[in-house]
Amino acid sequence: MKFAFDFNRANARFEKAFGELARGSKKTARELFLQQARGVARNVFAVTPPMGGRNPSVKLPKPGSKARGIAVNWKEGKDAGQRKILGDLAKATSSVPLKRWQRMADKGLVDPSMGSLSGALAWYRSIQNRRKKPSAAHKPTPAPVVKELRKYLLSRQGVTPSGWLVAARRMGVAGIPKWITRHNLPGGIDLDANGDVMWFEAVNNTTHSNSRLIQRQLATAIEMQTNSIERWLKAQVEKGKLTR
Repeated sequence: MKFAFDFNRANARFEKAFGELARGSKKTARELFLQQARGVARNVFAVTPPMGGRNPSVKLPKPGSKARGIAVNWKEGKDAGQRKILGDLAKATSSVPLKRWQRMADKGLVDPSMGSLSGALAWYRSIQNRRKKPSAAHKPTPAPVVKELRKYLLSRQGVTPSGWLVAARRMGVAGIPKWITRHNLPGGIDLDANGDVMWFEAVNNTTHSNSRLIQRQLATAIEMQTNSIERWLKAQVEKGKLTR
């Protein structure tokens, strides 16, 4: 499944903020557009699962600081994702000591397919809804298999946001952590900043099934960049360097 966002000057709120930015900056419109596109290419990581959730995983500028932009809070996003992964697994399975589980299996009291990682993983995926959230089954599972399952699921953390890497690298986004760059999900970019009409499109060919959430979150990434522009404009007005 492909997810994409178009970043251009068609958004009314961004158009207004960008126009004021261009008038108050010494940079060319092209330079400013590339700067803002790079910001959006960074912001999408903060809103793509496992990061984000209800709120983007970002660090806002501290009151009084010179910084006007936002920074992606990679650690918070990773930690939040791990908590969700482990929490979901704990609700789906019930860890049982291996010897006890084997005795239960001999009596036909447990599902024998749960005795291997492949079987447990296939079952786990079968009970996930479109949001990748499993039902609270508390299914008896051998403790060693639960440990393997936990390790595997955590190793997959970062797959979905890795689909933005092609666009992010092209735009010069730095500091993306290894738990994302270790994956290589296909993605793409379409960029034109040389004419009167400039646009930037990033594509993420993720297999994540919750398309409604991700597409909604992408709009948030553009709003975040608009907010950064407006904070800069406000600071310039306060310094007397700009009149709005």
